[in-house]
Amino acid sequence: MNSCQEMVDYFCSFILHLLNLYMPTIRSSSNNFDKPWFTPEFRNLVKQRQRAYMSSQKSLYCKLRNIVQRLAASLCKQYYTEKIEQLHSADSHSWWKKTKQFLHLKQMDSFELLEQSNSADNGSLPEIINNFSVSAHLSPFDFSPLEPIEQDFSHEYVIDPTQIVSRLLHNNVHKSSGPDGLPSWLLQDLAPLLSQPIAAIFNASLWEGYLPPIWKSAEVVPVPKVHSPTSIYNDLGPISLLPTISKVFESIVGKWFLTFIEPHLDNCQFGCRKSRSTTHALVAILHTWMTALDSHGSVRSVLWIFEKPLI
Repeated sequence: MNSCQEMVDYFCSFILHLLNLYMPTIRSSSNNFDKPWFTPEFRNLVKQRQRAYMSSQKSLYCKLRNIVQRLAASLCKQYYTEKIEQLHSADSHSWWKKTKQFLHLKQMDSFELLEQSNSADNGSLPEIINNFSVSAHLSPFDFSPLEPIEQDFSHEYVIDPTQIVSRLLHNNVHKSSGPDGLPSWLLQDLAPLLSQPIAAIFNASLWEGYLPPIWKSAEVVPVPKVHSPTSIYNDLGPISLLPTISKVFESIVGKWFLTFIEPHLDNCQFGCRKSRSTTHALVAILHTWMTALDSHGSVRSVLWIFEKPLI
């Protein structure tokens, strides 16, 4: 295949075909009302207690009832003790997940109030949310001032499969897949096997100067910022789920760009730079102020904040 788009279509369809073939989605339902700490021994005692009750064996029923009650309390205590002990060695993601499970915490309220407040608008709530854009007032980017690139640099920048393996192995498997449907855990587990075809696709994209539309797409999930959201414009935060492969490609190409941009950035630029944070910014500005005060000077500062305008 010589076309980047052809490669991407075949790669995604082939991986999804194998995934559906060997790990098909199976729908099942269960009406199991047993507590998570139930054991076969406990279930057997409950059945014996019920049989004694149905056969009017009062003395045996009372004896089994007391045994069941004591065992239930012991098993319940043991179950939650083990759960709490597991939290000590769990990472932050697993900690919150396990805590919500055994505390039976409910998720945030639904969009009922939001739907009521927007009932007068035309269309359903998903259509209204989908049509809303925080950047609708911005004009498209004008490429006309840019000078055309006459020299071909495509063969100077080649992506090696080892670069892809390194980035896929450090991929966050807890993030959902994007529009391409390729799970992050699958790309991580099969990184050594998939690095060759992915490298071929990346290099074809560089040589053609073409980015497949699926890599420029995103599944946007409206996440409520407040409890029981009522406004689409102010109470929802759009979270974009991007294809994992496109993020890997972006990280590699972005590193090339940074080698040219970094020398031209101001040393006091701390945002969006590697190994820099707001802590470094605070240390730098405090050092400047203290140096001025130690030299019997004065300090004047102007602080401002950029905020999205409320609609």
